[in-house]
Amino acid sequence: MVERGLEKWFWDETGDAGYKALGEIANEIRRENGLTEHDLTLKPPFSPMLNLQARLLLALEQPERQWFSPNGQLGKNELVAIQQRENTLYDRKNKVKAALLDWRPLPRRNSNVWHYEFDRAQYLNAFELKKSYLNQLDKTEQTLSLESDDLYLAMLQQRMKVIRNVIDHFNFRLLISPGAQDEKERLFNELFKDQSIKFEQLYLPNGKRYKKAVVHSGGRELTILITYFFNHQNGLSYEGIEQLYQTEISPLLNK
Repeated sequence: MVERGLEKWFWDETGDAGYKALGEIANEIRRENGLTEHDLTLKPPFSPMLNLQARLLLALEQPERQWFSPNGQLGKNELVAIQQRENTLYDRKNKVKAALLDWRPLPRRNSNVWHYEFDRAQYLNAFELKKSYLNQLDKTEQTLSLESDDLYLAMLQQRMKVIRNVIDHFNFRLLISPGAQDEKERLFNELFKDQSIKFEQLYLPNGKRYKKAVVHSGGRELTILITYFFNHQNGLSYEGIEQLYQTEISPLLNK
C-alpha cells in the first residue's frame, strides 16, 4: 500500500513489488513534468545495501552457516538463499522481521535523480539538519502547515513526527541507521530531546567507527546504532557487517 502526500509518504510493499511500486510513482511524477519515463521492465541494479541486509538477516536466522564471505567463497545454496532474501527482504513471513524507514520523505529511484519543483539544496539542508534549521526547530513551538511560507521547515517538522510515531508504535528493539553519522546523531538527539539521550562512540575490530545509544520508546528499551554505509567502497562491507553482527546485533537480539 502506498499513501501519497508529503505528510505521509509511507509504504507497505516488499522486495520487487515495492521497487516496481516506487518506479510507477516516479514515472507518474516524471510524466507530470514532461520527463522521459524509466523502463520498469529492467532488473533493479545491484544494491550492496540490500545484499548486506539480506546476509545479516540470514545470519540471525541460521547462525550456523557462513553468510559474510564474498560470493566467490560461498556455495550455490548460500548464494541462492541470499538472492531470495533480497527479493523478500521486508516480508512479514520471514522468521526475523525487518523494515526500512526512510528519513527523507520524497521518494527517488536513486540519489542522482530529482523529479521535484522544490529547491534541492534547501531540501537537503533541512534534512541534513544544518544549524539554521536546528535553530528554527528550537524556536518554533507549533507544527507548521505545508502551506506555510517555510515549506522546508514544515516538511522537516512533519517528517520528524512521522518517524517518532513509527518508533513509538512498532515494537522493535534495534534500529540501525547507516551513513552520515554526525547528521544522524543530530536527528536522534532532536527526535528524543524529551530524554537525556547520549551517543557513545565505539569502534569495530577493523577500526570502523559507530555510535550507540539506548532510549525508551513505546514502553520498551530501544538500541540505536549509527554506522558506516552498507557498501563495499568506504563502508562496512562483508567484514564490517560480520563484526557489527558479532559485536552488537547477535548479543542483543539473541539474548
